[in-house]
Order: sequence, then structure tokens, then C-alpha cells
Amino acid sequence: MKKIVKDYITKIEGHGSLHINFKKYTAQLEVTEGERLFENLVLGRNYQDIPFIVSRICGICPTAHCLAAVEGLEKALDIDVNQTIQNYRKIMLAAQVIQSHNLHLFFLALPDYLE
Repeated sequence: MKKIVKDYITKIEGHGSLHINFKKYTAQLEVTEGERLFENLVLGRNYQDIPFIVSRICGICPTAHCLAAVEGLEKALDIDVNQTIQNYRKIMLAAQVIQSHNLHLFFLALPDYLE
């Protein structure tokens, strides 16, 4: 066995491949993401609808997408938010990390480990 090539890796964001060459002692993991052009979903929409639209892009991390859209709109409209709001957002993102990691573990990864 000199070489292992796995051109399709599942359960990652995008497309992945793995190339291991035992003779040269090399391993190469390539993960690429194609353009998804989600920006087109919000063209011509009311700016108030944008956070709700983009939160539907991903079922695992809607809060992160929503808050990113809100912050982008705030920058575009030159809106400054106070520290309390920024702290609430940090708490929301931390809760989102906990939730998304649990979703990933229990519904995406754990079934493979139990096989």
C-alpha cells in the first residue's frame, strides 16, 4: 500500500478529498467550497427582511448568519450599538456554538460512531 486516495469526503462543508502517499510521507486534505451566491436572495428586498432570510441559509447555525446580516446592515447604515447589545450578541453566539456542536455530534457524527 503506497497510496490512499479518497476523492469524496462526506459530512463537511463543501467538497473534500484526501490524498495520502506513504512512500513520500505526505498527506494532503483539500476542502473547497463552490460559490453559492446567497447574496442574490436579498437583492431588491426590504433591508428589514434580510436577517430573517439569511438565517434560513443553514439549519445548523442560523443565529450566526442572522447576526452577521444585522451587523452588516448596521455598518452600511452607520448605526452604532451600545455595549449591552454587543454583550447580548456574544451570549447568543456562545449559545449558538453549544447548540450547533450538539446538533453536529448527536445527529451528524454520533450515528457513524455507533455503527
